Amino acid sequence: MKLSPKLRKTGNILIRIAIVVIVYLYIYYEIFYRRDISILSDLIKRVLESRLFLAFFISAAVLMIANLLIEARKWQFLIARVEKVSLFTSVKAVFTGLSVSIFTPNRVGEFLGRVFFLNKTKPIEGIFITVIGSLSQLLVTLVVGSLSAAFFLLIYYPPSDFAMEMMMGTLYVFGFIANIIFLGLYFNISFITDLSKKFIKPQWKHMQHYIEVFSAYHTSELLRVLLMSLFRYLVFSTQFFLFLKAFGVPITLREAIMVIPVIYLVTTSIPTIALSELGVRGSVSVFFIGVFMRGHVMGIDDLELRVFAASTAIWLINIALPALIGTIFVFHLRFIQKNTTADDGE
Repeated sequence: MKLSPKLRKTGNILIRIAIVVIVYLYIYYEIFYRRDISILSDLIKRVLESRLFLAFFISAAVLMIANLLIEARKWQFLIARVEKVSLFTSVKAVFTGLSVSIFTPNRVGEFLGRVFFLNKTKPIEGIFITVIGSLSQLLVTLVVGSLSAAFFLLIYYPPSDFAMEMMMGTLYVFGFIANIIFLGLYFNISFITDLSKKFIKPQWKHMQHYIEVFSAYHTSELLRVLLMSLFRYLVFSTQFFLFLKAFGVPITLREAIMVIPVIYLVTTSIPTIALSELGVRGSVSVFFIGVFMRGHVMGIDDLELRVFAASTAIWLINIALPALIGTIFVFHLRFIQKNTTADDGE
């Protein structure tokens, strides 16, 4: 159905306004109603008295730039297969993707928010390429998280009897095999293209061209993407550790290496809307760090509050703030495309 330039212009404006309004309302609701962070005011006043607080907090906040730049560079590298984009355009796409994803389940809106910055590439093709980058990040979370969980259980909660040894042994073997399978599937992601040729219905044959992108990347390119995802994972894991230290959680680097990947593994496994991730991540963080610390650290009555403060800080820095910045770029997007090159006025 063809729309007149005036209707398309009006439609685009309404979509842009709707996205911006929803983003602001959701963040406001999450901060001041669903998870009232005003309960952290007394804690913040106390930690501000520490000379190390600002050092840890600022360091973690600065790492947001590295986190987003790595993701932008990864997307730029992947999308270069079909269209060359500048790093600045890629950065804008990442910010906008976070804005759109903040009210969608498991951040699926992030794919849509990015592809509208592409001029020559069909949105579906751009989405499939973006999925490859997301899969690499998910793979890193699963592999690192499962390895950390294995060492965490072995060191801090060793089996007390033969039955427990057998259970843990079976779990480790299963985890090892699963990781090998996941890595194998990732580096042979072209199997998606092969499967589509066999099972795709005739009426969907026009989709075959877009699915071909899964076989467009060599193993060396997929490895490069995976390494960028690993580097990004190390960055936001370091952020979490710094925020924990900033709010006075007495966790060592060794303990953080064990616990933080497990937290990310569990939160990734739970279906969420990105906005509700504050509550999910906060609850998971409090559970795992709280359970561990209670057995090793005494005399900290507000440990759960400190952990929640750290998880809230990383959510605000890595998701809420970029999502708010992304709303600036939303106003430059055309969600309803032109019918012909002669159309104008948007």
